[in-house]
Amino acid sequence: MLRGAGPEMLVDAELVCTELVTNAVEHAAGPRSVRVAMADEDLRIEVDDASPEKPLTPGVSRLGGMRGRGLVIVDAVTRWGIDRGRSTKTVWAAIPRT
Repeated sequence: MLRGAGPEMLVDAELVCTELVTNAVEHAAGPRSVRVAMADEDLRIEVDDASPEKPLTPGVSRLGGMRGRGLVIVDAVTRWGIDRGRSTKTVWAAIPRT
């Protein structure tokens, strides 16, 4: 249990973490890593991968028409973004404490 994270926040965190990790596994090269921590008033989830050039677009999937809704969900419950390095990227999401 993360100190300061209530049950609703943890449900959102599980969903968001699952979506971000799934995207990293399906669309990016490894290695991959995940970090989850309370930061100020937010629960922050960060997923690293080794594909800085792969863009992410909510609602769009390269895997077919029945896919691509994960980031729409992430966008609905978090602030999120992408930090790019030379050979990596970190997709992060911040869930506000309710």
